Amino acid sequence: MPNTWEMMAGNSNGAAIGAGVTAYPALAGLLGGYTDELVTRILARASYTLANLFVRVTANATTAPSTAKSRVNAANGAMSVSIGSGATGVFEDTTNTDAQVSGDLFGCQVVVGAGG
Repeated sequence: MPNTWEMMAGNSNGAAIGAGVTAYPALAGLLGGYTDELVTRILARASYTLANLFVRVTANATTAPSTAKSRVNAANGAMSVSIGSGATGVFEDTTNTDAQVSGDLFGCQVVVGAGG
């Protein structure tokens, strides 16, 4: 049986990402409004599979949908969740996975809907 780890993808600590912003949240630590992917990517030091991209939204004043995506080597990965305008709650991609090999750079991207 393969080893399994859970990873927290950032904590907003009460901060928000503005409407219409593309951000790259840190996969550990504070969510922040990082708009430079280079700051938050993580170097894979082994081969493994990422699964179950999970997002919890506690407040959402947008008037257009938002999207959270996995990123692998500065390109979109396979995992993605869509968050409807004004929607809150838990959103999870339980279908798609991203295979990583040692040396890959991975992270997450949030494209926040406009308005609000």
